[in-house]
Amino acid sequence: MGPWVLGLDKDGPQIRKTMTLYDEMDSNIVSLVKALNAFDGIYTISSCGGHRNNKSYQLPRGRWDIFFRLKPARVNSPSVQAWLTLELLAYAFSKCFDTGKGNISLTVSSPSPFLNGPGECISFILKGKDVDPDVLANWLVEFRQNCLE
Repeated sequence: MGPWVLGLDKDGPQIRKTMTLYDEMDSNIVSLVKALNAFDGIYTISSCGGHRNNKSYQLPRGRWDIFFRLKPARVNSPSVQAWLTLELLAYAFSKCFDTGKGNISLTVSSPSPFLNGPGECISFILKGKDVDPDVLANWLVEFRQNCLE
């Protein structure tokens, strides 16, 4: 699984898939990134697993985040499956996950569309604090199996 990018060829704009490089990620977040990428319609673009001696651009230990986007159906337009998956994840994280296992939130982020182009900016962020990403990954795999398979 991996991100979708816009490329140009002789027929005009084309949406194509690239690879997610799990071996370049913080090791504690890989199983959760894989669990998210298993859902149709979304793809992860960035993650941080938290660091004991974090630098200014890293999260401290005990916190993590994963940025993801919605798979496009065509240029600047998310697929129906992407919206359905986002809806399901919002429900899962806000209503179903046991908050006694830690704090998670699903938020949104967008840099200026004037710098990036409309329809190419919005990202969603799954954030965790004091929750083991592996615990959430296992829960998410089970949730997906119970709801979608």
